[in-house]
Amino acid sequence: MEDFKVMQLKSLFHIDLTHLVKESKAEGFRFLERLVNDYEMALIDLIILGNLYMVCLTKKVY
Repeated sequence: MEDFKVMQLKSLFHIDLTHLVKESKAEGFRFLERLVNDYEMALIDLIILGNLYMVCLTKKVY
């Protein structure tokens, strides 16, 4: 089992999610792209909404 670290994120702006968005789109999923776009356009505020989103980033490239 690989080690992982769970962190609370205050903002998505300092994390590059481009590779995750591209991979999800290639697999036919657009929810991550919409989430990132909505967040960047300030249409949603994850903290106020009380939703929990987790991203596990590893050094391994698939």
